[in-house]
Amino acid sequence: TGVVVNSQGYILTVGYLVMEATEIQVLFADDRHFNAQVVGVDFESGLGLIRVIDPSDIEAITLGKASRVSPDQLTLTIGDSVEAQARVVTNGRIFETGPFIGYWEYMLERALYVVPQNPAFGGSPLFNLEGEVIGIVSLQLNQHQGMNLAIPIELFYEIESELIRYGRVLSRQPRTWIGMYHAPYQKGIIVIDVMPDGPASEAGLQKGDIATHINEHRVTTEEQFLRQLWAIPVHERFQMTFFR
Repeated sequence: TGVVVNSQGYILTVGYLVMEATEIQVLFADDRHFNAQVVGVDFESGLGLIRVIDPSDIEAITLGKASRVSPDQLTLTIGDSVEAQARVVTNGRIFETGPFIGYWEYMLERALYVVPQNPAFGGSPLFNLEGEVIGIVSLQLNQHQGMNLAIPIELFYEIESELIRYGRVLSRQPRTWIGMYHAPYQKGIIVIDVMPDGPASEAGLQKGDIATHINEHRVTTEEQFLRQLWAIPVHERFQMTFFR
């Protein structure tokens, strides 16, 4: 699922749907088919952008502002279910707004938590009652009997021009990445797993290790861990302390 964001045929979705795509076909509600190509993926926000090849008569959706969203605000989520071959529409509300940390070295400063969940979540638009898109739904969470996590639409405004021009964001410092899946633990950060051939794997980290320090800085929360990690310039060596 995705939303057309301008008349040139650019479609906004979540990055994990398209980042390894070699061939894309877009199906519209009126049964028109278009070939498309990946324009760019932003790993910090989690957003992805594709473009319909030779677009014609494609109307863009109206984008709003997630900064005005508050808890209990009513919403509408429209997804597309491959299994049911149908659109799935969910009337919901904002449960809360706040930070979100993903175990794959990912963090949103302010995410939108929406209840109830829409099972067709990947790339689905989150609307306010004025018909404006205020977020892109990326995940399905198990808290509170099921909720969706949406990426605020403002994050797209910040990167749109660079994604279109370069396919990625060049104006900010890239984040150090080590290929480690993590979770909070009482004595530090536990390693859930490591990616094959990634820096963490090559350094010898193993599933079940407890990371306690980065460059002698104590880390007791996932947020501390990620901020210390991202403060290190890319390609620079650093020391991680852990016990097994």
